[in-house]
Amino acid sequence: MIKQLLFFLALILTFSSAFAQVKQAEKEMAVYNFTEAVALLQKALEKGDQEEERKVVVLLAECYRMLNDWPQEKTCYRRAISLGETSPENYFFLAQAYRVSGDYEEARRLFLQSDDLDSGKLPGRHFAMSCDSALLWLQRDPGFEVQNLALLNSPQSEFGAVVIPSGLLFTSDRLPARDPDKIYGWTGNSYLHLFLAKKSPGRVPDSFLTPDNYDEFSTQEWHDGPASFNNDFTEVFINQTLIYGDQTKRDPERTRTHLLKIYTAEMKDGKWTKPETFFINSRDYSVGHPALTPNGNTLFFVSDQPGGYGGTDIYSCKRTDNGWDSPVNLGPVINTPGNEMFPFVTEKNELWFASDFHPGFGGLDIFVTKPDEENRTGAGIFPETGTKQRHAPGKDPWEVTWEKPLNPGSPINSSYDDFSVWTDSTGNHGFFSSNRPGGAGGDDIYYFEKAQRYIRTEAPDTSWQWTVGSRQFADTSHQLPDSSITSSPHHLTTSLELNKPYTLENIYYDFDKWDIREDAKPALDSLVRIMKQYPVTVELGSYTDCRGTGEYNLDLSQKRAESAVVYIIGQGIDPGRIIAKGYGESMPVNNCSCQPGKVCSELEHQVNRRTEFRILSWGTSSAPGNR
Repeated sequence: MIKQLLFFLALILTFSSAFAQVKQAEKEMAVYNFTEAVALLQKALEKGDQEEERKVVVLLAECYRMLNDWPQEKTCYRRAISLGETSPENYFFLAQAYRVSGDYEEARRLFLQSDDLDSGKLPGRHFAMSCDSALLWLQRDPGFEVQNLALLNSPQSEFGAVVIPSGLLFTSDRLPARDPDKIYGWTGNSYLHLFLAKKSPGRVPDSFLTPDNYDEFSTQEWHDGPASFNNDFTEVFINQTLIYGDQTKRDPERTRTHLLKIYTAEMKDGKWTKPETFFINSRDYSVGHPALTPNGNTLFFVSDQPGGYGGTDIYSCKRTDNGWDSPVNLGPVINTPGNEMFPFVTEKNELWFASDFHPGFGGLDIFVTKPDEENRTGAGIFPETGTKQRHAPGKDPWEVTWEKPLNPGSPINSSYDDFSVWTDSTGNHGFFSSNRPGGAGGDDIYYFEKAQRYIRTEAPDTSWQWTVGSRQFADTSHQLPDSSITSSPHHLTTSLELNKPYTLENIYYDFDKWDIREDAKPALDSLVRIMKQYPVTVELGSYTDCRGTGEYNLDLSQKRAESAVVYIIGQGIDPGRIIAKGYGESMPVNNCSCQPGKVCSELEHQVNRRTEFRILSWGTSSAPGNR
């Protein structure tokens, strides 16, 4: 009897210990100390408490997701589902882990499964379509070449690279923390600090010395960086956190952590002034990732303040004679229900940024857009009122609406996190960061340059003559043809021929559907531009895969072609210049003909669900390819 009592007492103590560790782990997660939470949850899991196992595994999966440890995240979500934790969220986040690992077909299946379970409340179908796009984009020839800057990178994270007169300035958490209190609980590493890799003779990107700590305007011990400068390097905006400002316990029930803030300093008498807080900072939400336009008149930044479109949105505010105007959200063309961050602006009025929601390869993808030239005197949308503000000609270009962001494709983007771009004035050369495999560890800095086959003239001499301020960069004439139109899966076309079929890439349809998906519109817009420039008459043909009867597929393809034509007419094209034609399953581009014993992947079927156009007549103008 005594032995039995002792046995049950031991069980009670074990369960109590596991329960206490889980409760403490939840507290650590609430303040973003995910590395500490993982250690506690792993100990709780070792106790063998089956009652707690399901909860512990889900919490572990969440921690690994926040730590960007997708292999562990995938393992934990799969284990959670096998234990019966089959919520739509668990399928959705498992799909995200497969997407990051590059397994787009399995990710697509899981995204659709999560969508079915919660009736579309999670964006599962949206990301399933993004998987379709990624599989197709990977077939394209790369437009850029990238190189890991091994000399600059460490086993920790490096990002936020920006060229200044003395070299390359970037942000890293590589310093070992001398004080345990100075360990950032989210990552388990030191807080972020600025580093400078001084320039040395030679060709960029090999002309850097070993990085050293940079403290010319760094005066505190918490997060420090990234930084953004004006064109003559007399003003800087920098990300920082001050811990005392975040520990104010105005609401005892609310857990607080470090909030990002923006500080600014000026160069006076050859020295930087002490950074001062920028007026948009708040104790209730974060503002960060400052990006100053080259002329210094507009500041872009990121915030999770209430009233946005998603998790973090990009905002801008303008400098006036009386100071700075109130911030304005860039609107729904740029911002999404996800997270937009790391803006960067160029002298060519290009806006580069990262997003985890716009159609991409996975994780954060890099995108580029510019002001909509056709609407330069048109509407700027203000989300707080839902109204449109008219602007007069000659106003600052940042006040106009935006073109749909473009994904520059692989290898700049990958299935992992790709973000934090800096480019020269041509856009042909620059730096970005990524946590893709093959680097030194964490986030690494990469150099990129446009592939030579897309540049008409020889590349400029990329010595340090072009790195001191964007005004001094060499300007190279270059042309990147519209990659939405192809004459074959792998070759871009710069001329059009009569009666030759051209595939509109990404005009793909969900199985058994004919409506135009959001990711199809950019390719249709490219055909609209051609038809606006040249008075051509066009047949737009649609094709299905082999699943279903021949009669049904013929009807379905006709509906798909008509749906695309309706969209094009809606963009201002005369209905008499475009014809819809459905071809059903009659002309597959691969061997997926649904013969007995033939098994095709979803990607192979989707390639057959395509849209093509052919020019029937040139009208009164000569062919664009024969001028």
